[in-house]
Amino acid sequence: MNPILTTGTHPIPPRGAGSALTALRLLRDWLATTGGKSALAAVAYFAVYSAWIFSGTLPEYRSLGADILNIPLLASAALAARVASRTPELDDRVRRAWRFGSLALFCSTTGNAWWFISQNLLGYKPPIASIVDAVYLGAYPLMFAAMM
Repeated sequence: MNPILTTGTHPIPPRGAGSALTALRLLRDWLATTGGKSALAAVAYFAVYSAWIFSGTLPEYRSLGADILNIPLLASAALAARVASRTPELDDRVRRAWRFGSLALFCSTTGNAWWFISQNLLGYKPPIASIVDAVYLGAYPLMFAAMM
């Protein structure tokens, strides 16, 4: 009998003697996959992004950096949620929740990208109650549907 339990999405090592070694082995095996490497890259990117935001270096580029550097984080989260929504081992309700979460993150990504392009590349700030606001606001009911 295999001592590793599964939740349907990932293995859970048993507690007790050797569980740390089992966890390290599982982590090493997971990091060998494309998903594991992608997740590690996203965590590293987020750590560098957060360190830059909170360090106070290059304050003249803070707004520009905050506008553009969070787009890859949101896009990768939307992609990861989309991949999770296509996992056949998950229950239909769980896959539907991931699908709605993916759409909500896509709305946030699109809104941020649209804001960055209009403000920094085209040189104008979208007015209040613009289409960008509608895209941003579209994320909320989608995320609510994901949580239901």
